[in-house]
Amino acid sequence: MKSKVLLVSPKLNPEVAKRVAIQLQENIGLGYLASFLEKKGIVVDIMDLNLSNLTPKEIASRDYSLAGISVHSSDDAREAVLIANQLKREQDNLHVTLGGHYASRQDLEILSSSRSIDSVVRGEGEATLYALYKTLEKNGSLRNVEGLSFQSADSIEKNRDRKPIEDLDTIPFPKRYNLANLLQFSQKSAHILTSRGCPGGCSFCVASLNKGWRVRSPENILAEIKLLHSLGFRNFVFEDDNYLGFGLKGKERAIQVARALKKEDLGIKYQISTRADSLDEGILREFSESGVSKIRVGIESFNQRQLDFYNKRVTPSFVETTMQQIIASGIEPHFSFIVFDPYVSVGELQNSVNQMRRFSGNIHFRYVTSSLNPIEGSVAFEQLLRAGLLEKKGESYSYKFLDPLSEIVWKHTGDFREYMAEAEQGSRAISNRTSVIPEEMDKESALKLRRSGRDIENELTSLWLDVLQYSIDSATLEREYKPRGLPSDIEQKRDSLLRRIHLIDT
Repeated sequence: MKSKVLLVSPKLNPEVAKRVAIQLQENIGLGYLASFLEKKGIVVDIMDLNLSNLTPKEIASRDYSLAGISVHSSDDAREAVLIANQLKREQDNLHVTLGGHYASRQDLEILSSSRSIDSVVRGEGEATLYALYKTLEKNGSLRNVEGLSFQSADSIEKNRDRKPIEDLDTIPFPKRYNLANLLQFSQKSAHILTSRGCPGGCSFCVASLNKGWRVRSPENILAEIKLLHSLGFRNFVFEDDNYLGFGLKGKERAIQVARALKKEDLGIKYQISTRADSLDEGILREFSESGVSKIRVGIESFNQRQLDFYNKRVTPSFVETTMQQIIASGIEPHFSFIVFDPYVSVGELQNSVNQMRRFSGNIHFRYVTSSLNPIEGSVAFEQLLRAGLLEKKGESYSYKFLDPLSEIVWKHTGDFREYMAEAEQGSRAISNRTSVIPEEMDKESALKLRRSGRDIENELTSLWLDVLQYSIDSATLEREYKPRGLPSDIEQKRDSLLRRIHLIDT
């Protein structure tokens, strides 16, 4: 039987690929689309170009009537255009559509950029992609497909939005296309999605614009976990934007899942992501007892002005208490921060350094000099645009700092990136190795490798905090920007760290 629908996950940007273990990737969104269509009797192929050496030309040699490309960033969009161009050269009558967060927001811009892209599926894709397939099959009018933007003969048209699927339990479990590869590694880890949307409302994000927060039932979640467990998986990553949602409803659901997992006694571990204002000692205890191994929390800042600007709805003291509670629970924390924003003052930067040093063993080095990158269409993006603090350079935006000293600090940290690059790349390489430890490696060696990787990351965090402190001191003292190299004491620490990285690497 000939395949009718092709779903493509583009290659990751090389800079992103350096930070992740590609072997562990699986585009769960495409998996959901595939299972939804297959339940309707449609044959689907998933082609993840991060896991396959096939070229678009080789892909296009097969017979498809519809190709969908996943686009979640501007990098994906550029890659998608190249793929679409090749597909069209090989098969002119193929309908090429794009979908994903970025494509949904930039639909008109994307369609204007290339005639090779016939349409964009906006928002939740299952029902819209199926409607598009059936419309093409019957040679019907694309104007009847809700949630679709498309190229017509002489213009670009945007149909009305499609209502999201309210009962997520009705959607079949996602098609898994990388199981054999994932089971080769000692972690035996699978990603699942238990909800859609986010009620958090962070000002720099657009997840909260996704038509409310909808959830799968605890019974449905448990059924998928038990299925994957029967195949050999023992670790799970919940990919929800905000697993706990907001309020009592979210906590009650999370507790039901936790207690069901504890009762089943499957011996699994799982990771979640949530906001600081959703956590307390009670829910942390439930998580710890049910097997939560890691919690990702967007702390963002220790400064009230920044917390308000990011719409985190918490105070610095609340943030610190929550961080301490997570650490005390025994669950591994993953705290993320946004240190620089256009309004940041040197005083706020100094406070960030002081507070981050207290928790440096639990903060990844890339967050020490992290900067606000508001998503187009978000509240923060629109506010900065109106204030004239955003400048478009090529296909991305940069911003100005209101405080001249903060801009000097930012420039100084930029000077030091090339000096720190080798250490960062080495740390990420070790981190990727610990993510893909083959099952045959003995447990003691695997544990030693993971511990070494964490030690390297912690030392690099401490080193970057030294760099940021030096940048603040230089800006405050000289009050002007002077390009410079690393001071000798920091350079010695970096060189010592590099020697340790090379030892582990060999």
